[in-house]
Amino acid sequence: MVFYCRDLTESLLSPLSSLTELRLDHNLIQTLPGGLLDSNKILVTVDMSYNQIDIIPGTMFTSLTRLEFLYLQHNNIAVCAFVYTIIYSLTYSFT
Repeated sequence: MVFYCRDLTESLLSPLSSLTELRLDHNLIQTLPGGLLDSNKILVTVDMSYNQIDIIPGTMFTSLTRLEFLYLQHNNIAVCAFVYTIIYSLTYSFT
């Protein structure tokens, strides 16, 4: 599924609970709702690179126990409050 978006809502991904890979790179996303990924517990890869994200909520990735790859490069991140210890096998790219 390919779509381009600027505004995300907490319920946007709820019907897609079987996703293992989410690529939201190269959009104009500025804000991430804290509960955006709550229904997507089996995600392995999340790519939110090349956006305009400035704040990552502390609960953003807490339910993703299978997350291995997180791409956040080329954003405007000033506050990154999520807890690394909850994410078990994480390879991340963050600049």
